[in-house]
Amino acid sequence: MIGFSYAFFRNMNRLFNILCSGIGITAIISIIGLLSPQYPINPNLDENEKKKRYHINDIMYKTRVGLSIFSLIFVIVLGFFSYKGTFNIEDVFNGNYKYVGQTLNGKAEGFGRKYTNSDALLYEGDFAANIYNGKGALYNVIPLTDGTERSLIFHEGRFVNGLIEGYGFSYYNENIDLNRLYPRLKSEGNFKNGVLSDYGIFFYYSIDNTSKSTFLSSVYEGDWEDGYQNGKGELSFFNADGELISRYRGDFKNGQQSGIGVWAYHDDTNGETIYHGNVENGSFVSPGVFYNSEGKEYKILNEDNRDINVLITEYPFPNEDIWEKKTWYREWNYYYYPHLKDEREEEYLDRIKNNKK
Repeated sequence: MIGFSYAFFRNMNRLFNILCSGIGITAIISIIGLLSPQYPINPNLDENEKKKRYHINDIMYKTRVGLSIFSLIFVIVLGFFSYKGTFNIEDVFNGNYKYVGQTLNGKAEGFGRKYTNSDALLYEGDFAANIYNGKGALYNVIPLTDGTERSLIFHEGRFVNGLIEGYGFSYYNENIDLNRLYPRLKSEGNFKNGVLSDYGIFFYYSIDNTSKSTFLSSVYEGDWEDGYQNGKGELSFFNADGELISRYRGDFKNGQQSGIGVWAYHDDTNGETIYHGNVENGSFVSPGVFYNSEGKEYKILNEDNRDINVLITEYPFPNEDIWEKKTWYREWNYYYYPHLKDEREEEYLDRIKNNKK
């Protein structure tokens, strides 16, 4: 039952085609049967004889309908169990794990699910010779206080030879609320050897001291290298009410703001402030210029005593709206609209393709 229901869920398109074929064949049988001439009834017969003839016609009609329904069920079942890679419950991991899915030559091949021997889900997706290959989802098994276990999604995306490789989505499994309907999104982007590389978005969460609730406190979007922010990126900070309170846009090195960038924040004395200049390990360093909200410079970092006008020209008030409100794909979007994940991957692949031209 598990294998059948899961196969139906995963192979919906294939089963839909089988279903359509079954309906088509049954429809033809039904039309031929139902349109075939019925047992003729002579209008001159007495009433008792007419009732007998009507009864015979009714039996014949119900028989044709029954045969049509049987044909539909037969075609669907035959089609389901006849396609290559029928779902099985097999021991392909030598008793170490349970497996439900497609097999070939005694190994997991195609789509399937891998469980612990206590029936906790570990992985669902594509296999090649017992190895994760293709699209799939990886789960962590969390022991509960009542002695049971719960599988929590850890990563979903693409796998190559058992490793997380390609565009995907990772989720928090730490400090989790088991009553939540969906997990909190941790990161999304391109992965290489299990860590973000090239491009990605990382979501940070904090706990509000007043309400004790968890809120999105910062988001990084940009370049990655070997699991660290390296290159160009944008880091935004939010308060517990979801309001943008600070944003840095510029260079990153080894996970820190380092290089040249624009940093917008609220200063207690000067109000809304925008800094344009050099940054090292998340701190302002010379040279750089501080501007108020009207674009007027009020402070300059100039340890080398360079010409101030040259510095202002080199680090002008930014033209772009660094305070612009952004809409990130959030975990609730993905939960209710899973197709957005495929769209995000397509956007990334298109961007890579266009950059290579």
